[in-house]
Amino acid sequence: PRDLVATCNVLTDLQIRGNRLHHNLLAVFGDQLRRAARSIGQGGISLALVESGVIADNLIHDNGTRAVNPTCGIFAGYVEDLEIRGNRIHGNGPLDDHYSADRLQGLRGGIYVRLAGAFLMGGAADAYQKPALRLADNVVDQPAGRALTAFAFGPVACDSNRFNSEREGRL
Repeated sequence: PRDLVATCNVLTDLQIRGNRLHHNLLAVFGDQLRRAARSIGQGGISLALVESGVIADNLIHDNGTRAVNPTCGIFAGYVEDLEIRGNRIHGNGPLDDHYSADRLQGLRGGIYVRLAGAFLMGGAADAYQKPALRLADNVVDQPAGRALTAFAFGPVACDSNRFNSEREGRL
């Protein structure tokens, strides 16, 4: 995580709206991609650092070749004031008969937020003005892994979402 912060720029006022993101992450999971997938979610949307962002009204489906490879619909590394609203996320990393025996280590999930905080980027005063994370009106059907994983420090709102997961993940 320290290297990630040192090498990435913060995306401020990011808007990802109304997209269809599908059939991404079709690469063979070689050693380098396997190592990266242990700490950075791969799939539909993958972001490192975001302050004041919106991911809304996207259709994110059928990313990844199989559930044995770690796949996320939306991954966000470190965020402050991120809104994830009205997205439809399904079929990312489809299950097959070999999942339980062959699954690789790595981050899996419909929505995976490594850390959302109200204090990360703007200083102590931000906690009184901005939430860490808002999730509303999302529909997530995740073949393997949690439908939602979010670690947060600060205010979080989660309202009117529908979450489903078929199988457990493996970190």
